[in-house]
Amino acid sequence: TIENQSPGELSARAWAEIAVAQASATHDAKLETLAIALSQHYRIAGSLTSFLVLEKDSDYVKHDLKQLTAQYKGQTIAWMIDKALATSKVVWGAWQQLQKILDNFDYKLHVKSLDSGKLLKTLTGNAKAAELELPVSTLVIPLMNKSGGIPKAYTDALSSQNSFMTAPYVSEAKRRRKMGAFGAAVRALSTAVERNPGKTEVTRMVGYRLQAWNHLPMAANVLYQALVSRPLEPQSWRDMANVLWITRPALAALFYETALAGTWQWKFGKMKAVVREEYSLFISALKKAQPKHALLPYLAKRKQAHKLVTNTGDLRITMTWNTNNTDVDLWVTDPTGEKCFYSHKKLANGGSLLDDLISGFGPERFHAHKAMAGKWKIEVQYFGNNGNKLVPETCVQITVQTKAGTSSETLQRHVVVLNKVKDTVLVDEIWFK
Repeated sequence: TIENQSPGELSARAWAEIAVAQASATHDAKLETLAIALSQHYRIAGSLTSFLVLEKDSDYVKHDLKQLTAQYKGQTIAWMIDKALATSKVVWGAWQQLQKILDNFDYKLHVKSLDSGKLLKTLTGNAKAAELELPVSTLVIPLMNKSGGIPKAYTDALSSQNSFMTAPYVSEAKRRRKMGAFGAAVRALSTAVERNPGKTEVTRMVGYRLQAWNHLPMAANVLYQALVSRPLEPQSWRDMANVLWITRPALAALFYETALAGTWQWKFGKMKAVVREEYSLFISALKKAQPKHALLPYLAKRKQAHKLVTNTGDLRITMTWNTNNTDVDLWVTDPTGEKCFYSHKKLANGGSLLDDLISGFGPERFHAHKAMAGKWKIEVQYFGNNGNKLVPETCVQITVQTKAGTSSETLQRHVVVLNKVKDTVLVDEIWFK
């Protein structure tokens, strides 16, 4: 939702664009009629509509441009959508949309032929219908408080013609969250998406920040929109697998499988190595949390088919990030104070940095087969960015595994946001006896 004290249709038009895109994607005639009506009313060009230059008022009658919009005069977008759905008797959820994506882009994703065509049927056959849909957020988003107290930088950004600014919305969201007003924080953060429709980098930024705030249902829905926009990028599928994790096992497994099966651009060269490791960790986490889950026997076969390795060792850390041409450094300090990083890759008492990438999306990994007793400190530093300027911050995902491959194994997943170059964040402190 957009907070805007001045009158206008910006917020409504943003919702209309989303409704038009999703209604058009169904290819249902009645929903397409709704999409055309919304497009005419809010002046949205798309797959069903285009702009006309009309010279006189009679042209509106000639081209019959008011017939559809007249049906919905004075009604809200939500009312229009509900009526169209009721009339068409179509239930169009995330799962139906996902199936369309898999069909339309199978030439790149190659999912339908996996396991001799049995993968999709097996995954969906072992999941309830509700488990194939995205989780629903119960967070209450309050109406705008117009009584004052809103920073001028935020209100100025709302009225600015420069919609590409994101920092004021993020700053205001952080301020509200610090005050304990989480719903209001999400309201401010979502403004960045609504002022930048179609900018997937901004959508992902919001999704990652929600994930860092541990509001996973809403993060999943936002990151799903990024997947719909960019299904030919492996991180779209990986992001969804990681945010859903064991709350939606069938979907998470499908997303991991897609990330591994797809044909991707060269810049994502090492992404599959990370996904293989995460897929293995996901299977282990599901087995530990739900040892009798119906999918586990099949996932064991998939693990064998992919030759996924079960990590071993006292401490293993994997770090990736979301922006291309970005250098993020992993720092691991042992109990003696010796720090392992890009220019000092091996510790005297054991442990080494396995990768140090200065571009792409990672990974950087640290491994200590035998960790010395005491406190280990894990930090990340934003070293440099030559990539996306629209979203200057970068989101870092860190997986920390201890006692890997044993009955005492622990797994912690962290998401941190680095705002600018040279930012350093303490991720975790691990103690070994």
